[in-house]
Amino acid sequence: MAIFWPILIAIHRKSARYDSEYPDELWQKIYWYFSETIQSTDLQDREYPIASRIYLKLKDSVRDSYRSDWKHQKRLLNIDDDPFKNLIGDDPSVKVRVRDWISYFQYLQRKGLISEIDYHLIIGSVIYGESLHDCAFDLGLTYEIAKKLRQRALKKIRDIQKKLSPNRRFKPLL
Repeated sequence: MAIFWPILIAIHRKSARYDSEYPDELWQKIYWYFSETIQSTDLQDREYPIASRIYLKLKDSVRDSYRSDWKHQKRLLNIDDDPFKNLIGDDPSVKVRVRDWISYFQYLQRKGLISEIDYHLIIGSVIYGESLHDCAFDLGLTYEIAKKLRQRALKKIRDIQKKLSPNRRFKPLL
């Protein structure tokens, strides 16, 4: 541990802006990911210096951990604010329509017509406008799999809409 102390100090200094309110939590994360990195590093591999491998792996792990926390916080709705204000502007008819679509997707997911992953992919990429790469990363999927799942989910939803009301024309959001 004493050998890697300068690495831990350097990562803490560079990552201090990630969590300025709770520096102890930052130290806990750094130490946790340091122990995981040490356990997962192959010490027999002499292609790269051990210190640089550990530094890069640890820095990436800490950043990815905070990145997922930031994504989660971004998705939480503040009760005082209008969650759709930045998303769709001030047009009340569009807000009502977006809320209707979200409740419609929740209904489909509760009934088991679309999976939870399909729901998150559609809400994240279509409603909230996140890139499919970010949605895939948050769900632990590769981009190709997320792209295919999203395509299949959108096709399922179109088929469901046709079955439920073949004569009614929906205003397409998708």
